[in-house]
Amino acid sequence: MKIHLSVVDDHTLYRKGLIKILDSFEEVYHINEFGNGEDYINHLLDDTKKDDHIVLLDYQMPKLDGVEVCVWLKKNKPKVKPIIVSQYDDQYTIQKFINNGAVGYLIKATTIEELREAITQVHDNNFYFNEHFPKKLIIDLVQQKSIEPKFNEGEELTDREKEIAKLICQELSYKEIATKLEISTRTVETHKNNILDKIGATKVTGIVVYATKKRWI
Repeated sequence: MKIHLSVVDDHTLYRKGLIKILDSFEEVYHINEFGNGEDYINHLLDDTKKDDHIVLLDYQMPKLDGVEVCVWLKKNKPKVKPIIVSQYDDQYTIQKFINNGAVGYLIKATTIEELREAITQVHDNNFYFNEHFPKKLIIDLVQQKSIEPKFNEGEELTDREKEIAKLICQELSYKEIATKLEISTRTVETHKNNILDKIGATKVTGIVVYATKKRWI
């Protein structure tokens, strides 16, 4: 897996630092950088240039901001997957971006590990939500088809795994699920890990997306 990626952010120091981090990721093989959304779109309009797999977008930029770039990409370059990297973490802002075409959202204070995970998950599964993302909002976004997730479909979940996936979507803790099903919390965690392995996700939010896509809830 090799990922072609662009960084669009008007803060030069932050952009250069981010690119230095991305250069250390073996999954990323080419990085372009732009200081605003208009320059990025002009780059994509050049037919001699290769389209990105992923673009990391700032929210507030001159000329064209992150929302406007997402809207343009959704209409003109739907295969380019935007991840927003912003200092804002309120639900209204996040939902606005996802509804307009973003498939992932990171806070600028995120860790290098989460940045890497977000890039690989968006490349492989078409979405990334961390553990703090509200499950109800995830369900709404999938039902509204604001995202089009991809999963491994080779191995079916067992009836017990489906049952646990549904309970996870109800935001029950592992202890509450264990009590309800009369099993141990360790067994719940084992089933959870098996589900993640089967569907090709890395976080519980992936189970919520999967169960919603399957219309189990």
